Amino acid sequence: MNSGSLGLFRWDMFRFVDGSYDLTLALAASYDVFWVFVSYLLACLASYTAWTMADNLRFQSSHRRLWHLGGAISMGCGIWCMHFVGMLAFKLPVAMAYDPWVTLASMVPAILASGIAIHQFLQESLNLSKLTFSALLMGAGIGAMHYIGMAAMRGDATMAYDPGLFLLSIIVAIVLAFIALSVKFLYQRMAHSVRRNWYKSSSILLMGLSISGMHYTAMAAVYFFPKEHIEFGAEVLPPASLSILVISFTVLLLVLSLIATIYDRKLRYLSLNLDASRNRMLNAIESISEGFIMFDRDDRLIMANSVYLSMYPEIKEKMYPGIHYRELLHEKGALKKNAKRYIESRLDWHKFSQGAFEESISDGRKFLGRECRSVSGDLIGVWSDISEIKKVQGKLQAQAAQLIQVLDILPVAIYIQTVADDKVLFLNSEAHNLNQKLKFHDGDEMAKKIDGCDAYLQAKQQALTRGALFEHEVTIKVNEVKLSVLLSATKIEFENTPCVLFSLIDISERKENEEQLRVLASIDSLTQLSNRRHFLELAESHWSRCKRNKLAFCLFMLDIDHFKAVNDTYGHSVGDKVLRKVALCIKEQLRDSDLVGRLGGEEFALALPDKSIDDAQPVAERIRQAVSQLEFKDNDKGLFSVTISLGLTALNGREVDLSQLLMEADIALYESKTSGRDKISLFKVCGQSDKSSSPSQS
Repeated sequence: MNSGSLGLFRWDMFRFVDGSYDLTLALAASYDVFWVFVSYLLACLASYTAWTMADNLRFQSSHRRLWHLGGAISMGCGIWCMHFVGMLAFKLPVAMAYDPWVTLASMVPAILASGIAIHQFLQESLNLSKLTFSALLMGAGIGAMHYIGMAAMRGDATMAYDPGLFLLSIIVAIVLAFIALSVKFLYQRMAHSVRRNWYKSSSILLMGLSISGMHYTAMAAVYFFPKEHIEFGAEVLPPASLSILVISFTVLLLVLSLIATIYDRKLRYLSLNLDASRNRMLNAIESISEGFIMFDRDDRLIMANSVYLSMYPEIKEKMYPGIHYRELLHEKGALKKNAKRYIESRLDWHKFSQGAFEESISDGRKFLGRECRSVSGDLIGVWSDISEIKKVQGKLQAQAAQLIQVLDILPVAIYIQTVADDKVLFLNSEAHNLNQKLKFHDGDEMAKKIDGCDAYLQAKQQALTRGALFEHEVTIKVNEVKLSVLLSATKIEFENTPCVLFSLIDISERKENEEQLRVLASIDSLTQLSNRRHFLELAESHWSRCKRNKLAFCLFMLDIDHFKAVNDTYGHSVGDKVLRKVALCIKEQLRDSDLVGRLGGEEFALALPDKSIDDAQPVAERIRQAVSQLEFKDNDKGLFSVTISLGLTALNGREVDLSQLLMEADIALYESKTSGRDKISLFKVCGQSDKSSSPSQS
């Protein structure tokens, strides 16, 4: 087998021109400008695809190796396609073909170099040495791919290289690759911006220039010399077949590029949304008034907002991301008087992370914390500064205690009852005493013992609906105990519960005093009969009723005959006894419905509702006789008696008022006294005859 057999690597292709070569015999070559331009575009396309896949690797949590391999293949295939598209643009005056296996083998160093370079950019940091190493690999990979691809050429020409241009092609590849990789590193570290996109485009164009620049510099270094005999192997790849192969790989590169572009847009969209969402979340967390802190599932600190950091300024610098929950507790415990007990209690509470935890620090501030685990296992804590709230609560509690003390010493029975279930929450001392006296415990029981418990229910309802104070006088009866009380009710908030405050003031003594005053104001103290004012009020009421209903009404006036002489003779004390005994005698002769009162001195008045003048005369006569039969004893002067004179008048359907009737009775009384006393006289109405009676007539 000769040196041009299929599959053999042609080391004899790597010859350098020296003095033995006649450069004038070299074949003249030319380029198709179109394919040159296409080759450069393919190099740029390969760079774009590889860079995009490399960027996507930073967002991948799975399938990283697959994307890494895809980026390496994209870059390697791009370099390979660029080379052979460039060879299609190269025109020689002799026939040329390619060894298929060597042609394919030339792709390997480009893929390996691309994979290593991409791997470097996945590191968190990239220093000058690493960057230089990556550029050397890329330059060496591009050069190896090119010269191995040149070794795949078969035809009636031999090749020899200019040593200077050969070395220059490698240097061009390395330098341009270094510049392109540096630019890529810069834009990779930038945020999303127009400037970043400009750096990315520059890196792609520079890497395309590195690949194509090395190729065309190397092609400038090669000389082709004609042979006498053509040495195509048994199996070679003619230019037409090479075109098909290159086109296939180009299509593959385009597909990979399209996939990478689509995925890149998707990832960048998601990345932008993720960054926006993260920023919104961080801004929201920073804007809340409570302290926010987050730990991962391993209880290591992820973040804490500024409010939380301000709560613990002493250990602010120590709350760095990654610090363990237990370590942070020890730092916080150092701020407390009893650190050990605090840490133990917090750790016990942390096991379950339920409810709220209240803590105090040495400067007097108080915090309320709430922690919970998320679905992913992260621990989220929200802390509030409740120092001012605690101060206000303390003041309110002190004021409430003072109020309770005040309520407890009030001489008023006070109890507080819930609205929902009528449960008594508070009774003062006076209420306890009242309960013991009346033996009731709640409002419902009290309502049952109130005369007409509607007052209690009305008080409660009005207090709930209107929120106003309601007062009502009620009577409470328990066995032999009867009390008059002033019931009041108002709606209040007690122990954070809607309640009604009831107060009971015992007004029994006051009512008794009022009754006594009323009696004293209406009763003559000497005779215990109605006094003048009270008699006239009662008589007015009966007169009005009788007149309205057209009923009979009769009025008497009477006085004791010669009563001045009794006082003068026997003294005023005896005179008072006479008045009392005469008053009692008059009252005994009357019905319960009849009225009698002392108008003053020895003068009395009587009103007989529903009695005509004819019915009243016998009553008057009975009274006159009863009084005349009374005996009075004086220790010094012995027994004596008195008589009375009476004047009568009647309504008889007339349109006269009570004052007129009194005047008429007084006129009739005067008639009795001037005509001999101890007699009864009737008022003479116009058209009637005057009538009077005396003892002889009776």
